[in-house]
This record gives sequence, C-alpha cells and structure tokens, in this order.
Amino acid sequence: MRDHTYLNKRTVRFADLGGLDFDIFVSSDDQSDRVRKVAEAVNVPEGYWILHPEYDLDAAGRSTAFAEIAVDSGVAEVDAWRTIWQQVLNGRPPQGLRVCIDISGMMRPFIAVLPVILAKLGFGTVSVLYTDPTNYVSGPTTTFSKGRVDEVRQVPGLEGVHTTSTDPADVLIIGAGYDDSLIRAVADYKRSASSHYIMLGLPSLQPHMYQESQIRLALAEESITDFASKSFLHAPANDPFVTASVLSAHVAELRQTRPDLNVYLSPVGPKAHVLGFGWYFACEELQKPTSILFPYAPSYSTGSAAGLSRSHLYELDLTWIDLPAITR
Repeated sequence: MRDHTYLNKRTVRFADLGGLDFDIFVSSDDQSDRVRKVAEAVNVPEGYWILHPEYDLDAAGRSTAFAEIAVDSGVAEVDAWRTIWQQVLNGRPPQGLRVCIDISGMMRPFIAVLPVILAKLGFGTVSVLYTDPTNYVSGPTTTFSKGRVDEVRQVPGLEGVHTTSTDPADVLIIGAGYDDSLIRAVADYKRSASSHYIMLGLPSLQPHMYQESQIRLALAEESITDFASKSFLHAPANDPFVTASVLSAHVAELRQTRPDLNVYLSPVGPKAHVLGFGWYFACEELQKPTSILFPYAPSYSTGSAAGLSRSHLYELDLTWIDLPAITR
C-alpha cells in the first residue's frame, strides 16, 4: 500500500495557462470549450492534436497551430501511443523535455495506459492537465457513449497475471460517472465476481454532479452484485492521486484475507479518476492478479461538456513505476 498524495498537483486559473512553461503540449479534441479554449490559451513551441476515431470531429474551430495525429481505428492504445510519441519526439530523447498532456477530451483507455507507456519510453516527469466543465449539456440525461458496447476486455498493456485455481475469487471495482451503459456493460461482464465496488467522485467536479451521477448509476443498479451502501468508495473527482491511494488501501484490505484475489478495475467515470486507476495499476499492480477492463463503445458524443471551470495540473513522477516489472 502506498500514499500517492505526496505527488504534486495544483490548480491553474484560465488566465494563467499562457504562463505555463512547456516544450510540448498534447491534447485530444472533442469539440468542447474546455479543450479548445485551453489549447488556444497555452503558449508552447509545439502542440499536437490526437484525433480519436470514436468522435465524429468537425475541424472548424480547432486550433490550426497544432499538428494533427489521427489514431487508426482498432489499434491498441499502447501501440497508438508508441506511434504518437514517435512522431512527437522525432528522434529526440524524452529526458529533459517539458511535456504537458491534456486529458480532458481523451478516450479513457488512452488515459489509463498513459503512465505505463510513458515509463516504458523513458520519460522522467510529465505534467497532465485536466479542466473541470461547468456542467454537462443535458444534465443527468447527457449522452456520452453512443451505440451498443462492442465488447468488454482487458486494456492491452494493463493485463494482470490472474489466479486460475478451482476456487478463484474475483472483485470488480468500477470508477463510475454518468455513463450508465458502460457501468452496466462491465458489471454484466463480471457478474460472476463475488463483489462489485463503485467509486464515485466526491467532492464532484461541480456541486450538482454527484446527485446527477447517482441518478445515472441507479439505471445500472440491477447489474451490480450485492448493491448496497458498503459497495461505495469515494475520491475527489479531479484528484488522481487520492484516487490511487483509495484504491491502494481498499485492495490491500481485501487481500489481507485472500492474497490471491483477482482484482478487475474498470474506470468509466471522471477522467482524473481514470488517470488515478492507471497510475495505481502502474505503480502497484504490475505482474499481479489485477487487470484494467474497459467496455468499448463504437462512438462518443462531442461537446457533451459545457463551459470550463478550474484546470488542474498533475505531475507524474515516473520513477515511482518499477521499470523491470513493465519490461518483463
């Protein structure tokens, strides 16, 4: 068990974004103000848009100062990141480069695998930016993923070494948000797990969002095993390091009585939670019976987040990750 709250994070006002000192800025367009206006506000020598095929993107309004890198459909996230960094670095060593990655519009599996791939590629410290929206466009009825979930599977690069005994014990921990279809899909997929736990963002990104996420969660309640108040975990919706610490403490407690416990993590909620799930996995669960699962939907709505509130800057100290464990 580790306390990840020692890692550095700070809040950045919109007016101060132009004063951030980075060599490279990477973002993913989703046509929301909190992504596009932040990209316009930062002042960096090099900027890059990652264009996800799940979004039906309109180039109008997107900053033309950034180079564009399109992600090919069907390519594993870890492989897509290798291609992206090959283009961005262009032969330069990553050590010493001041890199900032805005995850506000990024696909969740790309965020989850980010700590592992950055460590593999030799980065030392990387800054990650996330901006809170003021609200979602249709409140508790906002559409995020679109269409039926194609499949639920382990995210490549985030697979564990699971127990295959005659009496395996499985636990599913879902990082939940507004997208009840994703919650339901992954809960149904691991219906055989002995316990389902739900992590919610508290405090939420905005005061009204906790109640709205509860409304959406209720739509998936029948799929959640032994749904009750004891099923809930909480971490601030915009703090990946508290998220990682809560996961660390909870899994350590569960494994006190069952060291071979199979743990499945599925972060389908706030983007900062997703980063926290990925960070926890990279720092503590490599080569253990833990995997990150994700329910893959064919497409996602653009512009589902409205307005922009505070931005948060998280410093990923990649020396926390055991490199031998991820190169085996």
